[in-house]
Amino acid sequence: MDKTRRAQNALPSSLGELELKVMETVWARPGIDARSITETLAEEAPCRLSSVQATLERLLRKNFLARSKKGHAYFYTALQSRGDVLGAL
Repeated sequence: MDKTRRAQNALPSSLGELELKVMETVWARPGIDARSITETLAEEAPCRLSSVQATLERLLRKNFLARSKKGHAYFYTALQSRGDVLGAL
């Protein structure tokens, strides 16, 4: 069994389709909240707020995003540049 370790700050070899769409939205509009991301993505295809929130949590754990809380909402900014992420894919 091949066990490989990746540095904690290393980029994963791939992102899911929704993860990439969310990242594209955050790169285009830094400081955006989950509801606004959902509304933006819904212009192309139906998307649920809960799906976007789960995706944002995954991206946070993978160190792609940072978030700050203002009132009752979290606002997201990218920690990785678009060039770095797309270049690693």
